[in-house]
Amino acid sequence: MEYRIRNGNRVVGTIGGRNYLRDSDKAITGWIQDLGTLPSETLNLLAGKTITVSCDVEWSGYVYNSTKQNRLGFEISTTDSNGQQYYLGAWESPTAPSGKTRVYKILYLPKSVTFTVWNNAQNGYVSIQGQGKVSHAKVEIGPVATPWSPAPEDYDIDRQNAYRVTGLAPNTSYDLSVAPFNGLREGPQKSITVHTRGLHVTVPTQLPMNATYNLTYEEYALGLVPIGTEPAGMFGGGNRQILPAKVVSSANGMSTIEITNSFNLMSDGLTMKQLPDGSYAAYDGYKALFLK
Repeated sequence: MEYRIRNGNRVVGTIGGRNYLRDSDKAITGWIQDLGTLPSETLNLLAGKTITVSCDVEWSGYVYNSTKQNRLGFEISTTDSNGQQYYLGAWESPTAPSGKTRVYKILYLPKSVTFTVWNNAQNGYVSIQGQGKVSHAKVEIGPVATPWSPAPEDYDIDRQNAYRVTGLAPNTSYDLSVAPFNGLREGPQKSITVHTRGLHVTVPTQLPMNATYNLTYEEYALGLVPIGTEPAGMFGGGNRQILPAKVVSSANGMSTIEITNSFNLMSDGLTMKQLPDGSYAAYDGYKALFLK
């Protein structure tokens, strides 16, 4: 769990993965509007990689209308050097009159081709009957969607004075601040508020996106330590907790589950193994986490 803050004339807090979409701190309420810029040369740096596209969406007063697309979201349209078109988008098709969520789409970009982006400044879309808004789009490397953060290119940052904030608790809000110091006095303080994500666990199966599960945490479960070496009262396991969790990414036969409370008794990023009974488990020393 770590967040980067840069100490320069302006302050940027990097929450999760680096955003490759520039000028993305904006919102739109109509069809074919600007949510940011992804230069073609930047997209070409991502060739051969798995990327995640995400954005915030909210709507109210929605009623299905056959003359509209009945969806809202963000999409990068691009063509490769072989003439193949790709639509790298994250969309929400409402099923309720109102709602608010962050939508994600995990995609793989083929390698050994050159991409040309042709819809910069026209990549945000609201096509519903009712009111809709799309904001804070993000393009990042990897199969995990992380909260929005600006692209480093959007700020005049001091890249030599980067530092890391470590040891943050999961699912916790922090007010972080930084001020320039010339050796005599501090300048004006800049502050940001960040909210950390919960611990992530990888499961070797493809689960429904945004599905919720209960994980079981247990210490000294049978088989984790030799019998007789567990603390008094722990034979057969103890300190059991039921943990709420949500699927935050699912692709290529792998899923990432995020624990949605402040649980922090195991390492982040563990990978579960399938057990003979079909359930899944991850181990961290004498601690275990089960998905049944």
